[in-house]
Amino acid sequence: MMKIIKILSQNAKYPKGIIGNFILSAMNLGHNKTALWAISKINLQDKKIVLDIGCGGGKNISNFINLNKNLIVFGIDCSKTSVEKSIKTNKNLIDEKRVFISNQDVLSMDFEDEKFDLITAFNTTYFWSDIKRGFELVRRVLKPNGEFMILNDGGSKQALEKYSKTINVENMLLCDEYENLLKKLHFKNIKIYKHKNERTVCIVSTK
Repeated sequence: MMKIIKILSQNAKYPKGIIGNFILSAMNLGHNKTALWAISKINLQDKKIVLDIGCGGGKNISNFINLNKNLIVFGIDCSKTSVEKSIKTNKNLIDEKRVFISNQDVLSMDFEDEKFDLITAFNTTYFWSDIKRGFELVRRVLKPNGEFMILNDGGSKQALEKYSKTINVENMLLCDEYENLLKKLHFKNIKIYKHKNERTVCIVSTK
């Protein structure tokens, strides 16, 4: 049992192979309701170009397009298995050149400055090895007045501790710690939303 939990934990952070594909499919289905709840906190109609960091199985990329047919959406993930799954999920949109997916890590993404109107990170920031540096790079590629949205399962210390028992996380930050870091990096209009499940939190800030 412990070996299975370890394998699942590693694949949640870095999906790989058959097990990784299974987890990505499960995430596309299991996380969709809370993802749509978080997306509802953003006005997508005034956005033109979006970046989803840690795009996983690619479901949120198609969610964005479904909610605003005029969007161009980029997705990056450090896992090649995730990139392959995201490409498969969004094949038609990629063929139409409305979606672009690449194998990149947040700490080495190579986009030009001030490219995106919205940047999102769904259940991924606690896997970043350096959250501060990641947020600095997010700010670099975000347009002035662009928005940065974080969705995490871990709205309380108890929830984070429970989550970390099964998932190997790099950084466990609470809402006020995210807020303080965002303020230090000169993000503004920081809003924190807590889901009724008392586990999921959405944080939206503006450059």
